[in-house]
Amino acid sequence: MNAETENQVEPVTPMRRRELPPPLQPLEPLAWNYWWSWAPDGVEVFRDLNPAIWEQCERNPLALLAQTSDLRLAQVAADPAFADRIRRLSERFNAYLSDTQISAKLQLAPRISSQNPVAYF
Repeated sequence: MNAETENQVEPVTPMRRRELPPPLQPLEPLAWNYWWSWAPDGVEVFRDLNPAIWEQCERNPLALLAQTSDLRLAQVAADPAFADRIRRLSERFNAYLSDTQISAKLQLAPRISSQNPVAYF
């Protein structure tokens, strides 16, 4: 297998869900939330999955997961160090989502609460 064949984009739509190998499955919920973009090692995990495809799909993790070849996904899934990076990133993401404590330094307007939250884009 040469680098040219490994980096070929498979003809699938960017948002099509696909079955990822078990070590890579935590990447799907991460890809749907912008948290990965500011998390330590978040960008790097997606980029390192397939750097050429990452650039081709303009750093879109959903498109990356949809367009990376099955062979490349299997190769990365078999790498224990990469699987550990995904596991650690996923654990931090899940902790972030389940954290209900408001930061002591955060000054919220009285009208902002868990019942009346603010969205970010």
